[in-house]
Amino acid sequence: MPGHIVSINDYTGTNVARLKAAAADLALQGGGVLLIPGGTYDLDSAELAQPVTLTDNITVEGCSSVLTVTGTAQTSAVFAALDRNNVTIRNLSCTGNSVASGYNNGAFFNYFLTATAAANTSGVLVEDVTLDNFKAPYWICVENLHASRTIVGVTIRRISAYSKSGNAISPTDITWNASVIGIVGNQTGVIERVHVSDLYVDASHIKSGVILYHGVRNALLDNLSIFHAGYADTFANDAGAYAVQIYDSYGVGSGILVQNVRLSARSCGIYVAGQHDVTLSGFVIEGQLDTLDGSLPKGAIAINGTVNCTVRDGTIRNCARGIEWSGPSANERCDGVISNVKCYEAVTLPLRIKPYTAPMNGLAIDRSRFVGLNYGAIVEVNDSSLVLNDFSCENSSFAATAPGASGSYGLDAFALVPANPIPSGNWRFENCAFTGASAGLRARNVTGRVTIVSSTATGTGAGTPFHLAGSTDLVLKDLEARLDTGSTHFEMTGAQGSVGGAMRGYPNGAVATGLGTTKPGFAKIKGDYVKYINFAPAPAGNGQTFVSGWLCDGGSSWRPVVETVNAA
Repeated sequence: MPGHIVSINDYTGTNVARLKAAAADLALQGGGVLLIPGGTYDLDSAELAQPVTLTDNITVEGCSSVLTVTGTAQTSAVFAALDRNNVTIRNLSCTGNSVASGYNNGAFFNYFLTATAAANTSGVLVEDVTLDNFKAPYWICVENLHASRTIVGVTIRRISAYSKSGNAISPTDITWNASVIGIVGNQTGVIERVHVSDLYVDASHIKSGVILYHGVRNALLDNLSIFHAGYADTFANDAGAYAVQIYDSYGVGSGILVQNVRLSARSCGIYVAGQHDVTLSGFVIEGQLDTLDGSLPKGAIAINGTVNCTVRDGTIRNCARGIEWSGPSANERCDGVISNVKCYEAVTLPLRIKPYTAPMNGLAIDRSRFVGLNYGAIVEVNDSSLVLNDFSCENSSFAATAPGASGSYGLDAFALVPANPIPSGNWRFENCAFTGASAGLRARNVTGRVTIVSSTATGTGAGTPFHLAGSTDLVLKDLEARLDTGSTHFEMTGAQGSVGGAMRGYPNGAVATGLGTTKPGFAKIKGDYVKYINFAPAPAGNGQTFVSGWLCDGGSSWRPVVETVNAA
C-alpha cells in the first residue's frame, strides 16, 4: 500500500467536507491512510446524501475517534467504495441518525462490485468499530452486483453494535431486512473467503446480526454474540427476526462454517436455506419465541432445503422450538447430521423433521438429547412426496414430559393423514432411549425397513413403550420396553418383520399385541426368525411344549420353533 498519510485536520470546512477532500487526495496518490485523530466529529446527514468515497488502497484510521451523524436527512452511507481493492476502516465509533424511508444498504459502509466492473476485486476489511442507531437494511454491506465477477477476501471483525428503538425500517414485513452486516452475492457473481468474527450485537430493535445472501462461498462466522433479535418495538412473528441468516435461493453458495456463537432471536437463532456444505458448531441458542409457520420455518435452528449440513456440539434452551429441518427439493440428497446436540431445558418442541416437496434422503442423529413438552422429536411424512429415507439415530435420547396420554411421544413418526401408509425406509435406531405418555417410540404404517436394536422405550403413565402397528418391514433386536401403569409393551397390530435377541419387558406378565401364534403371512429370506414378544411365563409343568416363533426356510415357507419347558 502507498505510504501517504493525510489527516482530516489538514483540511478546512465541515467534517464531511474534510473527509471527502482527504479521500480525494489519497485517490490521486494511489492510496494511503486517512487519519481521523482522537476526538468527536459531527457529520451532517444532508452532506452524506453522497458518501465519503474510498478508492484503491485507502485505510480510514481512527484513533478511538467518535463520529455522529446529525440532522434528519436520510444518508446514503458514511463511507462507500465501488469496484475497489484493499479498502480498510478501523478503530472508530459511529452513531447514526436512525432516519430511513427506503433502501440505504450499508448506512455506515457500503462496498459494491458494480454490474459494469472491469475486474474482480479483493481486500475489504472493517475492524475495531462500534456502531449504534443506524436505520437501514444493513449497517455494513458488501454486495456483488456483477453477473460473473467475484469479490475475494472480506473480513469484518471486532465489531460492537447497539440497536435503538426505531432502527428497523419495517418491523412487521419479512421482505425488509434490518441487520448489522449483510454480505450479498448473486446467482453467478459470488463472494469468496468471508470472515466475520468477534461480533457483539444488541439486536433488540433490529432483526439480525449477520446475513449471508446468495453466492457466498467459503465463509467463517466465528465468536458471535447476537442477542434479542426482534424482541422490542412492534416486531411481529414471521417477520424475519433471525440472529444469523444464511440464504441462497440459487443453491450456488457453499462452504459456510458458523462456530462459537451465542444467540437469541424471536424467529430463528440461525436460519439456513438453499446452501451446500454448511456446518454449525459450538452454539448456545435461547429465547426463540416464534411458532408462526407463515413464510418460513421457525426454530432456534431452522434448516430449509440445505444439502450437506452438519449441526454439532451445541445447546438449545428456553425456546419454543429447537431444530426445524426441512429437506431439499427434488434430485438432491439431504445428507444432514445432528451430533452432540442438547435440547432439553424448557424447549416445547425440540426437533421437527419435515420433508419438503421431494424425498428427503439422508439424516443422521448421534449422541444427542431432545426433551420437550409433548414431543422429543416428530417426523412429519406422508404417503406421496413427503418421504424420509436413510434416517438413523444412534446413542441418543428422546423424551416428552407432558403427563397426559394424548399427544406425548418421545419420537413420533406419523403420516399427515393418519390412515395412510408411509413409503419411507431404511430407518435405523440403535442404542437409543424413548420416553412418552402416549408412546416412547411411535413409527406406525411405515412400509420401508425400520431397524431398532439395543434400545429402550418407556411408556409413562398408561403409555405404550413401542408403537409399531402397521409397519411392514421391521427388524427388532435386543429391545427393552418399560411400563408404568400401561398393559402393552409393544403395539404391533398388522406389523411384519423379524424379531430376535433379548427382548425384555418390565414389569413381566404383559404381552405385545399383534404377534399372536399364527404363521407369518409374508415371505422373507431364508434364516429370518420371527420371535413372539410375549413376556408371560412359559407353560407350567415339566415337559410342556410351546411355539416361541417361526423360522423361514426360504420363500414363503415357515416352520414353527418349538421349545420345551424343563424342570430346573
